[in-house]
Amino acid sequence: MGMGILFRLDPNYSLFREYINSILKNLGNISKKNVKVYFGTGYIQYNKYYDILSDGLEDAINIAIQTNKNIKFIFVSDTTDKDWKQCYKNFENAIRKQFSNFSNNFNFYTTNSQKNMKWHAKIFLVTICNTPQIALIGSSNLTRPAYSYRGNNENSIKYNIETDTIIWRNEKQLNFVMYNIRDEIEKKIEKIPPIIFGVDKNSEYTVGTALKDLKNEIDKAIKNGKLTDLN
Repeated sequence: MGMGILFRLDPNYSLFREYINSILKNLGNISKKNVKVYFGTGYIQYNKYYDILSDGLEDAINIAIQTNKNIKFIFVSDTTDKDWKQCYKNFENAIRKQFSNFSNNFNFYTTNSQKNMKWHAKIFLVTICNTPQIALIGSSNLTRPAYSYRGNNENSIKYNIETDTIIWRNEKQLNFVMYNIRDEIEKKIEKIPPIIFGVDKNSEYTVGTALKDLKNEIDKAIKNGKLTDLN
């Protein structure tokens, strides 16, 4: 199994965004069989303040569809708040319009209001022939504070500190694609961010080392003032 911890402390990049978009764009290099992509998120932001589709997600979805016209997308998000429900409906309508020739490729779900539950899980999952291959699980929603970054927007926007864990099956082709994605992201950002992998190319980097590095990043944030005392 490959895994990594994506710990974001810098508003100038979003590892959550980079990995989701890169995986979608590379699905054709992984498989063209029965592929499903699950997006589970507490909130999807599509309103007058921010349109997540035009900020890169639409392009990534389009590339995934062009490489596999039978790919299925399953979205799940919460609708208990009326404003976020409208955002979700806006998002669905935009998807239906932009991908009108592939309307059957998309399904949109929410929790049953009669069950007195709200969807808060953040899950990005790729399956091939109903077998899970890649999962990104964590704290990031499909919203500007988590998905976008300062380079795209005004300095006044507040961005989230997020931690997401990515795991994938230990298979030769999948390992090759995932490590290429990691290398390309590091080149794009032009520095090595705290992408903390629990299993490296030669399995020299253990899970224990990854967790220690995560702790060190938190300690560093306290020391350099990114995290301050509660007053």
